[in-house]
Amino acid sequence: MASGVSLEQRAEQTISLHAEMLAASTRPERRSEINSQLEAIRASDDWQLACFLVERAADLASQFFGASMLYEITKNHCACLLESPEVTDSLRKFLFTVLSQGANSRSQSVINKLSSAMAMFALNCIPDIWDNSIYDMTCAWSSEPELLLRVLAEMPLEFYNLKVQLAQRSAIRSVLQRSSESIIRIIHTVFSQAESSPSLSNAAVECVESWMKLPNISVLEWKPILIPIFTSNSQDGATVARLLTILYTNEELGRMDRFVLEVAECIACSIIPDSSGDPLVNLEDELEHITSLIAAISGFSEIYVYTLCSHAFQNPADTENKTLCTFFLTISSFPGQYPVEECFSEIPDSFWSELRTAVTSLLNEGSNPLLKDFRKTCESQYYAAFARLLVSKLAFSRGMEARFSKEEMEKWKLYRNMRLEPARIAFLFFERSTIQILLSVLQEAASNRDLFQAESVFHVTQFIGDIISESNIHFVIEMINIATTTDFLSGFDECDVHLYLASFLSLLQNTASCIVGCAEDGRQDRAHLCVEIYKVCVGVALRYLSVPKLTEKCLSTLERYVEGRTNLNAMVAEEVLNVCFAYFSDEGNASANRIACLRCIGCCLSVKSYDEVISALRMIISDKQKLDALGDGTFSSENPESTEKQFLFELDVYTNLLGSIRMTSSEGENPCTLLLETYVPTFTKLVNRYSSNAKLMQSVTAALKAGLNVLDPTSEKFFVIYSDVIEQILLLQPYSASPLAQSFLLTFAGNQSAHPVLLGKVADWMAAIQADWEHTQTLSPEERSWKEDDQEELLKFVAGIIRKHWNIVVEHLKQHNSPDVGRFLDSLVAYLCDHVSRSCNSEVVKRSVGIFQFMLNKKEPVMNEVLANKGELIVATLFVRLQSDLLSSIVNLITDVLQFFYANYSQETRAVISRQPNSDNPEVVKALSVNPANKREFLVLLRNFHKRIASPAA
Repeated sequence: MASGVSLEQRAEQTISLHAEMLAASTRPERRSEINSQLEAIRASDDWQLACFLVERAADLASQFFGASMLYEITKNHCACLLESPEVTDSLRKFLFTVLSQGANSRSQSVINKLSSAMAMFALNCIPDIWDNSIYDMTCAWSSEPELLLRVLAEMPLEFYNLKVQLAQRSAIRSVLQRSSESIIRIIHTVFSQAESSPSLSNAAVECVESWMKLPNISVLEWKPILIPIFTSNSQDGATVARLLTILYTNEELGRMDRFVLEVAECIACSIIPDSSGDPLVNLEDELEHITSLIAAISGFSEIYVYTLCSHAFQNPADTENKTLCTFFLTISSFPGQYPVEECFSEIPDSFWSELRTAVTSLLNEGSNPLLKDFRKTCESQYYAAFARLLVSKLAFSRGMEARFSKEEMEKWKLYRNMRLEPARIAFLFFERSTIQILLSVLQEAASNRDLFQAESVFHVTQFIGDIISESNIHFVIEMINIATTTDFLSGFDECDVHLYLASFLSLLQNTASCIVGCAEDGRQDRAHLCVEIYKVCVGVALRYLSVPKLTEKCLSTLERYVEGRTNLNAMVAEEVLNVCFAYFSDEGNASANRIACLRCIGCCLSVKSYDEVISALRMIISDKQKLDALGDGTFSSENPESTEKQFLFELDVYTNLLGSIRMTSSEGENPCTLLLETYVPTFTKLVNRYSSNAKLMQSVTAALKAGLNVLDPTSEKFFVIYSDVIEQILLLQPYSASPLAQSFLLTFAGNQSAHPVLLGKVADWMAAIQADWEHTQTLSPEERSWKEDDQEELLKFVAGIIRKHWNIVVEHLKQHNSPDVGRFLDSLVAYLCDHVSRSCNSEVVKRSVGIFQFMLNKKEPVMNEVLANKGELIVATLFVRLQSDLLSSIVNLITDVLQFFYANYSQETRAVISRQPNSDNPEVVKALSVNPANKREFLVLLRNFHKRIASPAA
């Protein structure tokens, strides 16, 4: 405040500002002005105003403002205030008085802020001014333990907010550490009083929590408090939960096995509620309100389960593990529908996972009879029961969606999917017994025609379907037989039936690879079962294909069974082709599903003869004339949008046919080659006419890319066609052309005689990319921004050339001194350096420098020599860019490349850098004077140079 203004006037002005701020009629602009003025007042060192507002302001808002202002003053201006003994004494008396008088009359928010201010003030006074502050507060508030505890709890928290010199901070920390014994006695007194109020107990817990988080505080010091609380029957579950959480999250506890075991004994004997007799009955009323206690017990147990197990298997008398397992099994299977009737049954899931890890690890370390017995107990009593009860917990019930709100239903579905992981853990631990349990539950469901229980079995089993071994596949076969021979569907709502069938189809889909593998296995008994069930699975997928809500699931399942194109396909090919042809031919069906049908058709045609495939292709391909007309420019339509969708669909048809038909017989001509020869001319016409149409080019290039799968790499005709297409659209449509170009190079790289021509094309493309980028710099900012968006994709393409065809490039550089390789590298270095120096896109810069690093890390002498000839440009570009604001990953890449040049060409590197800006920086000078072999020092110096030169302050 300005000098000459009285304290009362300053207070009146502040209170008035608060009133205006809170008034409904105040304009937003004015409210923003007031807020700025109040923040300026709050940031000042006017401690007298703060005290006046706390003590005399009538409204709560002004009182709280004064309290928060006082806290900010003790935090930011305490050093200045403490220079005056009078001010120090006044503040101390005020804080004592206002806290003592206002503990029961003032707002809790004001008291909390004043407690923080008192703690901050007391800490700042240590060690020279008020070294015995904790003792004085204890004496002053001995009759008000809750107030004392709240202030004491703030002291460790405010320790981290102190703005003092390091020496004083160390002194304060030492005083606090010495005071912990006194704090423990105070808290112990509170907890030992049976009549302690909940708010007093809560203050004590907060005090424990904050003091145990102080640096270098020994957790053992707090044992006299914690153990009695954990063994007391009078403490409420919330208090125990908080203290147990504080304890198990303390890193020091992990080094105190004896203490861990004592806590575990407390949990097993005292903390876990009594569950004698039927635990579900006795715990039902109690556990609904102690979710935090369950979470704390689970958190402790899963962290220290290895310690508990390793000790238990050396001491037969210990029963803590079994008590914990029984308790967690009770919680995991707690009755009631989640999340309406219970909301904690998923909490112990991590414990079951960690228990499996601990037991498995201990078994690997050595044989132990007690451990083996416990493993058997786990299998027979815990995990088997867990799997059985989990199925019940995850089962839907009739009319659930009508009973649950939308939010409750979302929580339930999330819970249902989240709890599948524990089922996988149980299966990994005890594969056979888990699958047997699931089968037995399904058998019970079949005898009772319980669709919901059966669906839950399939929902759980499908999640583990991909890890079921062939030795246990007969259990899955039995499940499928039960499902296909039991009438689970009649008498249930359509939505419930769809849910059941979707889970059953997921089971079929996820076990497909195992069933197909067993069907092709040499073991006759198992193979026969799997062959028969293979037909059943395909039949189920085809049967429900026409059900709209199941079509997508049926097709994905069917595709898993026929994608192998094995002899098994021949057994079902006719049925699959008939059903899928019918679905594909119906234009009213969704395009995505029709294309999925087409892939299944292609897989089954793969086992047919050439003539049958050609006949089928004629039935499928019907719109080629329209594509030809489109390519010739003679096609017209009254509905261009609909027509475009038809053309894109036709291109998808071609792409998926070529991708799915892979003839299993090597005799005769490949029908896909004929398809390719028929369509490629049409595609080239489309490219010539519509190269600027991104959506059409995406589909055309995908079709051409699919054609490369059946292409002979010695074909000169298709080499020319494909390379011409790529040249035409590489710069116009890089997102479409780059994947096609990569596949083209991979295909024709298989023909060694084509390597020279291939390198010539690569050099031409690289030169065109570089020239186009240089031309981009002459465009307007808007046009340049549009072109820059394509550079990341082109850099991926360039990186692919280097990484995937490195050997070809190096070989021709070594043996033939290929001019095409030289052209390619000239354009490449210029292109990369240009991006490094100009681009504002961090990903583009990172990829550019990454290509340099990859080439140099290969340590190929002939390539290093080429790059050394370009060294002046590379080093100068990278050193200048190092001086700008960059991601640390890019800085690391740049310095790595510079270090390579310095290590191998130190004299030349010094000369280049000496001509660049800031080359006289001390760290640069030092880096260029270190031993070239000292890689680490060079990198550290250059990275420090970057930090200083590129910082906002610099």
